[in-house]
Amino acid sequence: MSNMNDTELVFISAQVAAERMGVPRTRIKQLDKEGAIVTLRRGGQLVIPEQLLEPSQEDADVYEPLLTAKGTIILLRDCGFESEEIVQWLFSLEPELGVKPIDALRSGQHRHVNRIAQTLGY
Repeated sequence: MSNMNDTELVFISAQVAAERMGVPRTRIKQLDKEGAIVTLRRGGQLVIPEQLLEPSQEDADVYEPLLTAKGTIILLRDCGFESEEIVQWLFSLEPELGVKPIDALRSGQHRHVNRIAQTLGY
């Protein structure tokens, strides 16, 4: 696995994520438990990668979790990955994809990403 380049990753606080989504801050923890997003602790603050959110289909001013990421996040957790490892994998170049998994997910290639992710637990 390639090293993650933190400069390409943008973290936002759980509070900012909640505001963008129009939900209470407590909903962020629930979305993490459901596998819709991944939260991490940075400097004592709960944060998420901004790239795990996308504009809502109904209202471009409101954001929602990246739909194609949920299955992948759940799959990686089932493979024993911790949150930090999930973020590292999503934001590192995956040779079989030729791009970072997050970029493939954002372009709708979730099935290909999930096929690769399934092999990581074995």
